[in-house]
Order: sequence, then structure tokens, then C-alpha cells
Amino acid sequence: MPAFLSPQSSHIAPRARPVRPSGHTRALCIFVGMVLWVHPVPAEADEPFPHDDLAPSERPLLTLEEAFALADRRSPLQRAAAAGLASAEAQQLEARRARHPRFEANALLAPVPGIGEEQEDASDIELLRRLFVSVGPWVRADASAIVPLSTFGRIRTLRELAQVGVDVALIEEENARLVTRHQVYQAYVVLQWYREVDRLLVEAEERLDLAEEELEDRLDDGDRSARNHLRQLTIARTELVRLRGEADRADLVARRLLHSALGVPRNVRTEPLDESPVEGAVPDLDDVLETAWRSRPDMQQLDSAVDARRLQTQLERRSWSPDAFAAANIRGAWAPSIENREGPFVYNPYNSFSIGVAVGLRWRIDPWGHAARVQRTDARLAQIEAQRDGARLLVEGDIADAWVVASNSLRLLQAQERALRAARAWLNQVSFQFDQGLADFDDLIEPLQAYYREAGAWWETLLRHRLAVAELALQTGQADLTRWPSADDAP
Repeated sequence: MPAFLSPQSSHIAPRARPVRPSGHTRALCIFVGMVLWVHPVPAEADEPFPHDDLAPSERPLLTLEEAFALADRRSPLQRAAAAGLASAEAQQLEARRARHPRFEANALLAPVPGIGEEQEDASDIELLRRLFVSVGPWVRADASAIVPLSTFGRIRTLRELAQVGVDVALIEEENARLVTRHQVYQAYVVLQWYREVDRLLVEAEERLDLAEEELEDRLDDGDRSARNHLRQLTIARTELVRLRGEADRADLVARRLLHSALGVPRNVRTEPLDESPVEGAVPDLDDVLETAWRSRPDMQQLDSAVDARRLQTQLERRSWSPDAFAAANIRGAWAPSIENREGPFVYNPYNSFSIGVAVGLRWRIDPWGHAARVQRTDARLAQIEAQRDGARLLVEGDIADAWVVASNSLRLLQAQERALRAARAWLNQVSFQFDQGLADFDDLIEPLQAYYREAGAWWETLLRHRLAVAELALQTGQADLTRWPSADDAP
């Protein structure tokens, strides 16, 4: 019974540690606030649920599946990842069309003075006069096409590099989806937990009021020991008020974050928290690590980064080879104010037309610069390989830690359940004796303390257990956060 908890007791609520200023509830609020993004919702935005201030049982219900669906549509992380994928696909399309012809066209319009046969016999002054008077247009246009014949493997390497870019973008999109769902799941479970906290606190407040009334009656009857119990009630009531305020704060943070991220109203209600442990057996750590290497997005991204750097090294090595190409050109010029001259060796640039085709080689000869660039790309390849290996070691440690926390949370939940059953049986026994007149009011204090302490600790352990399993699922790259990771889910 919370009314008789000593000042040192910290498990009156299921999430007692997370909600104590010196415990873990403040850390929970900070933790949830940091891991969830805050995306302001425009006032005029359409929201899937009404904002009416309804009774708790009439508030709109938000299921976990609906929360995930809303997150997939509204998450800024996923929108950014989708834009990155579109950019990578455009780059891939450009690489696929590298062998297509490239066209170039130019057009020029300029004034030119008129020149004719009769101008040869004119005087200089007359010639100048005619030049300024007979100015006409000159139109010149040319078009060319270049078709790559051989790049000695560079186009193929570019296409492979573009494909790696698309793979990385897909991995980033999946990673954004997993992170978003994990964030939403954390906030959703906190709301589910608060429902049970609220129920337990309401029950504690009711018991505290009844106990206070009974003690006041005993004090009026001359029982001086009731005065000391009333002091205990005053201390416990203060503790209860503080725990209620901090539990409400955790609920407010979670509701605000879901409102901002999903657009749901702040008075939304959730499904009840499943009181059973996560189904299935705890997987072996080696199996968890193997699953993570195959399905964790950032591990796949590191492998893709190594592949991309290796392709860049190949591309730099092949840049020493020339480019073989075929070209075609069409050129024409027309100036009506200028007469053409006749003759086998005469070229009339102002009135002409020509067509030409050719094959050629384009070769960038820079041996010293090329050698330096190859050396630089080789060094970067070695660097990214070392970074990948180092990241795998760090990730392995994170996964092992998450596995230990999750497996320990299951064992602790099972032990806490046994303790709760024992506390309930003890309270029932003393309550029966009290009803039969075989125990007095003082005998109820300790079993009531034990029951509410263990009840709060059990709800706290259940919350920690579900969050720990979800964290392990995220660490291994699994989309389902409500069950143990399985190697069967890995690609």
C-alpha cells in the first residue's frame, strides 16, 4: 500500500525508477525526447483522428500498426531517404546511357557586308559606300554527334558504381524505416505503460484515503499510535504526488512526440500493454550476430562503401586508357549578300555546306598525376576497409550488450513475477487474518508495502523487457520489434 511506503521506497509505480528525479524516469523523459524527432505539424494539416475532449473510454484508439503506417508516410527521415534513392536512380540512368550518342549544335547570326563581282572595278570610296549600304545577314549552323566506341572498361565500371549507389540508397531507406519504427514503438509503449501506472496510482490513492479515514477514527477514539501512522501517510502522500507528476510528465512527452511525428491528437489512447513476456526463447548470441551481419542496414552499407571504393580504384586505374569514338558533323553557312566565287581552288566560307565522319582517340596523358591519383584511391580503399572492420567490432559489442540486457530482462521479469505472487499471497493472508480479528492494523503495513513495491517493480520490469527486446531487434536489423530476433528473418 503506497500510504505506508517508507521514504526510501521507490517502486510505488511500475516505472518508479524512470520517474524519480534521482532515478530513471527523468532519464526516460530525456531519452525519449532525444531518440524521437520533433516535427512540427501545421495547424491546417489533416489529422486522422478528431481532437474532441472525450472520456478516456471514448478517445480515439491508435493501434501500433496504425502508428507504424502513419510514421511511414510522415517520417522526415524516410522522405529524405526516398529523395536520396531518386537521386541515385537518376545517376544510374545516366550511367546506363553513357554509350548513347552525344549531340551538339551551334547556330550563329551575324551581319556581313555584301561582296559581288562588280565591286572589283569600283573605286575605294565607292567600295566603302557599298560595304555599308549592302550589309546582309550571315547564318551559320553546325551539328555534330559523338558515339563512344570503347572506353576500355570505364563505362562498365561506372555502371557498377551507379548500381552500388542505388543499393546504398535502398539500404538507407530501409534503415530510416527501422529507426522511425523503433522511435514510434518506444513512445507507444511508454503510453501503454502509463495506463498501468495510472491505474496503480489511482488504486494507491484510494487505499491511502481509506487508510487515512480509518486512522483518524482511531485517533478520535484515543489510539495514540494512529498519530504516528498519520505522519507516515503524510510522507507517503507527498511521495505519491511527486510520482504522479513525474509519471504525467513522461506521458505528456510521449503524447507530444507522437502528435508531432504522426499528427494524432494528444488525447489518443493505445491498446493495453501485453502483460506476458515476449514470445519465444532467447536466441543464441552467435545466431544473433550472424543475423545482424546479414540484415543490419549499416553493415550492408559499409560493405557497399567498400565495393564503391574498390570500383573507384578500378576506374582511376583505367583512366590511363584512351577513349575511342566515332564522330559525324554537318555544317552549313548562308549569306545572301555575298556572291560565291567560282574556281577549283576557291573556298566560299559564307555560303557553304559540308558533311564529315571520322573515328578518333582521346587520350589524357598525365603519367605523374595518374600515378598519384591511383595511389590516393588505393589508400582510401585500405582506409574504408579498416573502418569497416573497426565498425564491425564496435557493432558486435553493441549487439552483445543489447543481447545481455534483453536476456537478463526476461530472467528478471520471471523472478519479479514470482516475487509479486508471493507478495500478493502474503497480503491476502494478513488481510484475511485482519478480517477475522487475528491481526491488527499495524500488521497490514509491511505486506501492503511489499505488494505495491513488487507490483510497481513488475510493471517497470515488463516495460524494460519489451524495450530491451525492441532494442535488440533494431540492433540486428529486424523489422518486427515485438519478438525475439530470428535468423529465419534475415535475407
